[in-house]
Amino acid sequence: YLSTKTVYRPTVHPFASVLCHAWEETDWNLDVSAKAGVNIRSPYTEKRAIQIFGEYYHGNLPFGQFYKLRAEYYGAGINVSF
Repeated sequence: YLSTKTVYRPTVHPFASVLCHAWEETDWNLDVSAKAGVNIRSPYTEKRAIQIFGEYYHGNLPFGQFYKLRAEYYGAGINVSF
């Protein structure tokens, strides 16, 4: 979800996302990924943006041979789009 309301300036918008899925290979255990933060867009072109966010994950590891192991983590991140 990307809000149309601005936070600080016309180019700063809050966003949030949640992804839930379950796979038969992991006995239908639910995996949950959530992110929330702000999206800062360039006032000159819509394609350029920076996202600053916090994230949470609880579920099976998505890494090949380790997919049956469970993990939980919190984190912070920055995405830059050109």
